[in-house]
Amino acid sequence: MDVTLDLSAVITSLVALGSTLVLVAGAVVLLVLFRHRIDEVIQLASGRVKKLSIAGFSVELAALPGGLAPKVSAPDLMTDLRQPTPSAQITDSNVLAFTQQLEDHAPSDYAIIDLGTGREWLTSRLFILSIVLARMRNLQALVFVEADEGVPQRFIGIATPESVRWALAQRYHWFEPGYAAAYQQSLPFVIVSRSGAMAVPQSPRDAWPAIQLVQNFVSQVQGPMLANDPEWVQLTDNVNVAEHAQWLTKDGLEAVLGNSLSTGHVSSVEFERLSEWEKIRRVLSHDGRFLPLTTTGAVLDRLLDREAIIARVADVLPSQ
Repeated sequence: MDVTLDLSAVITSLVALGSTLVLVAGAVVLLVLFRHRIDEVIQLASGRVKKLSIAGFSVELAALPGGLAPKVSAPDLMTDLRQPTPSAQITDSNVLAFTQQLEDHAPSDYAIIDLGTGREWLTSRLFILSIVLARMRNLQALVFVEADEGVPQRFIGIATPESVRWALAQRYHWFEPGYAAAYQQSLPFVIVSRSGAMAVPQSPRDAWPAIQLVQNFVSQVQGPMLANDPEWVQLTDNVNVAEHAQWLTKDGLEAVLGNSLSTGHVSSVEFERLSEWEKIRRVLSHDGRFLPLTTTGAVLDRLLDREAIIARVADVLPSQ
């Protein structure tokens, strides 16, 4: 009796199941048969495409170069959407760079959210941008870093945009009603992708409705400044107007996200010392799509995409 093992089908099934134990078991088979190609697979999966940057965060399609902090692409050409600026400024001509990045419908794997020392991101801005980036760029993960004790880009954790949205909505109960009202105000628009990307009717690449959605939401959560209220942040250009939000710190992020924030990471140096089998086992046994690799001081180095590694293994399998 002849028995044929279709390894491509096996890998597809493993991805669908998403079980860590099953994935690791499948990796044993792959390692035995293709152990001479494993390093090649990992290298390909950790450097797949490009990075784009927006003030305060950078959307990643590839691994970060080792030890290189992501840079803002054009901070002088756009409104800094992280900060407590009046909602009207979001329609300023300087928002062009952000608009162009939203109009690029190429899927984005993850975005780096740099909390700095805790005065970089308002919770309201993270809420709306987690929605907009997921819809417009099919964003899969938000990677949080901070500046701690003079060390920039120190890794905090990873969460999905969906979990960030709902965790913030649960903590700040006025965010979701504000989003619902802003969504209604942003009509008319059409949906042009399976992730929910918005566009002008008759112009599927015009992302203006998404910009309008951000502006409308920010307008919903801004109002008169309430004295001594820790849940209101004064606007930089208007002492009489504030935003109903808080500055996001590491402690605040951990408190809001709880178990939705994955904090596991592996030293890049230690990872490179592992055997071929240990590398595969470490990636596939990680709880989540992306395995963060860090340098000294837990500084983010790069991410390894578990799904990409499985796909690359499939690519090198023989057709028969």
